[in-house]
Amino acid sequence: MATKTEYDGWNCVPELKEAIDYIEECSSDIYEIKNCVRNSRLSDLIENIKNNLQYAIEELDGISDPDEEFETVFEDEDDDMSDEEYNEMWKKSRGIV
Repeated sequence: MATKTEYDGWNCVPELKEAIDYIEECSSDIYEIKNCVRNSRLSDLIENIKNNLQYAIEELDGISDPDEEFETVFEDEDDDMSDEEYNEMWKKSRGIV
């Protein structure tokens, strides 16, 4: 059964956004590498990229069920949910479950 969520995107899995934020931290390093700009020391580039990728991996590893499916629930559909389904959705959307 799909998890019902009010989000239409991936906001229902906050670890994804956190992982992408860490990856985006590498953007200046990527620019420097791709555009032949040598402003940083090699060791600093390597350390920064490795650290951010490791943090991103840790966030992704924190996703409890990578096979979980989601169904967006719009306001008018809320009446179709049982109280138990609503409580489960509410808990998952706040990371309680």
